[in-house]
Amino acid sequence: IKLKIYNKNTGSSVNSTFCIENGTVKYAGDTLLDGIQRKYSPIELDFGNAIGLATGKVFPTGSKIDTICGIDTTCIDAAMPIIIIRSIDLGLTGLESKQEIDDNIDLKSKLLKIRLQAGILMGFDNVKDMAIPKICIFTHPSDGGTVAARYIDPIFCHPQFGITAGLALATAAKIPGTNINEYLKPDNNIEKFIIEHPSGTLPLTLNIKIDNDAIFLNKAANITTAKKIFNGILYAE
Repeated sequence: IKLKIYNKNTGSSVNSTFCIENGTVKYAGDTLLDGIQRKYSPIELDFGNAIGLATGKVFPTGSKIDTICGIDTTCIDAAMPIIIIRSIDLGLTGLESKQEIDDNIDLKSKLLKIRLQAGILMGFDNVKDMAIPKICIFTHPSDGGTVAARYIDPIFCHPQFGITAGLALATAAKIPGTNINEYLKPDNNIEKFIIEHPSGTLPLTLNIKIDNDAIFLNKAANITTAKKIFNGILYAE
């Protein structure tokens, strides 16, 4: 069954497709996600054309590459506003563990400065106390994925990778002229995009159409699972 979910934060809709059994959600299944201990029933979340939801532009700075604090960055708003940085430009391999990144004081200081300046360029003014934009550090994959990346939220490395940040990273990778596209040179005919992260992989499905400067996401989806976390009763008047 399909359910359209309204995202109040962005004013957009997410199409959720999940399994029903005997009139209720089916939780048991064979889908196992990295970082989750058990298998559950799959749920597809399609964020659709999630371009410019927070800023109104796919590239809110007006450029595909901006040099901030001496580092080339790509600032993109697709499902979520993120700042993309090549790991090599930060003196990293891109395969560091969460702990290695969290313990790197000099790195965190540099990322904070980049984030504050990028936030102004992206139209957010002071982002010191804001949850966005996030930072994504990437390199070539090491285990069969499309890219190896680390998700910084906002200065600590996440043990996994956020879905919306992953979709933004995948979108940037498909657009010529971005730092990640120039570095990875991915096959734009392949819709599957797999991000290697500290806990495993995040598989995404991305169908993007580029017509000159117009960018449209026909599909931007991820598979999650139906894990019951609580029971409750909702009363409505």
